Amino acid sequence: MWKCGMGKKRLEESFSQVVERVRPDCIVLSGFCGGVGENVQPGDFFIAERISYGEELLQVDNEEKEKWVKCLEKISFPYHTGILITRKWWTVHWKRVNKVMAVDMEGFWIGKLAKEKNIPFVVVKIISDRVREKGKRFYPFSFLFQISEFLKYRWKNLSRLNRLLEEFFYG
Repeated sequence: MWKCGMGKKRLEESFSQVVERVRPDCIVLSGFCGGVGENVQPGDFFIAERISYGEELLQVDNEEKEKWVKCLEKISFPYHTGILITRKWWTVHWKRVNKVMAVDMEGFWIGKLAKEKNIPFVVVKIISDRVREKGKRFYPFSFLFQISEFLKYRWKNLSRLNRLLEEFFYG
């Protein structure tokens, strides 16, 4: 397990060192993200099929993604798959909104770095809060509401994330 913090800068600072030391077979990005899809609820799991940043689009490793989907189905946790948008904190703009399910700050960058090193990667996150649409941009709810929802679902769902990891790695 490797902790880098949110965003591109923190990720780039530590990625090469970790890859050289550990030489992973696969990179699994886990954590929390905002939910965009209509049926996406806080506490649901999200597995990215593709990740976008602007007009760039990355495909996650389908074989690894399917392993996580099977694991979530086995333990009956609610989950969604779709496009993950990586953007800065407050606003997100995307033309093909109908397939977007979640928003984060680092998924695209870890995927891009993993692809450069030919390491399979997958994104498995928990929806911490809902993002509402306003025009063609997405805005999180008020800051205080977002913080309270994030803390509420983060602590509540850490045990679910631990259960998923136990099931995936130890069966």
